Amino acid sequence: MEMVTLAAGTLAVRLAWGTTTATDLLAGLLGEPVSVRHACPACGSDRHGRPTAVVQDGRTTAVSIAHAGAMTLVALAGQGRVGVDLEPLDSVAPPGVRGDADPLDLSDLELWVLKEAFLKASGDGLRRDPSTVGLDEPGAVWGRVEIDGYVAAWCVLQPTRGSFGSLRASSQAENSGRRSSRE
Repeated sequence: MEMVTLAAGTLAVRLAWGTTTATDLLAGLLGEPVSVRHACPACGSDRHGRPTAVVQDGRTTAVSIAHAGAMTLVALAGQGRVGVDLEPLDSVAPPGVRGDADPLDLSDLELWVLKEAFLKASGDGLRRDPSTVGLDEPGAVWGRVEIDGYVAAWCVLQPTRGSFGSLRASSQAENSGRRSSRE
């Protein structure tokens, strides 16, 4: 399991990933046992939808979870809404992910993972056409995590201008949390 805490504008985002369960990763981030509950904003189901981590004393925190093969990525933010996505490097992005204003230096798969992280954070999910999501969404702070063999991204929503960050995560020593702006 690898863990990192990043500055996301004025907020902190905590990420963990590994070949274990989301519950174990979240327990590692929170330092205590957790259970995960889901609530779908569209249909009210508790079998899917936005996840929430519940700690032993009943406190809850909003989290995001992504699975790809044996790898799991989780995130939590003390404030704001967070989303993550994860895909194997050999995956193909779904058709129609690229919008007219999307940067050409990002592959369709990179765009898909970034946009899916945003769609999870916003709560829109796939009810919103990914091609309408821009990397300049108001209040969105974005980042990528390079996990060997995967494309991974996070997004946290806060009331500020959009920005973009990148984190290399193939070894703990490389987790500097450097950020660059894309406006």
